[in-house]
Amino acid sequence: MYTYIQSRFYRAPEIMLGIPYDCAIDMWSFGCICAELYIGYPIFPGESEQDQLCRIIEMIGMPTDDVLAISERKSRFFKFNEGSR
Repeated sequence: MYTYIQSRFYRAPEIMLGIPYDCAIDMWSFGCICAELYIGYPIFPGESEQDQLCRIIEMIGMPTDDVLAISERKSRFFKFNEGSR
């Protein structure tokens, strides 16, 4: 695991959330690039990592509870009531 991986516009949610990843993150990046080539602008043009994840959630939906349970970085993006997640 590296501290910086993938350019922000093409960064997979797994990287932002700090969960284990595999080569699927490369397919995420490839899909984002293909969409950008087709529509002429980035599909998720976040100004920060928080904005980036927000844009992804707006289009795809919230990460599942299982994903959030293993996320090492969820507190950077979400606030939870005490006793939840």
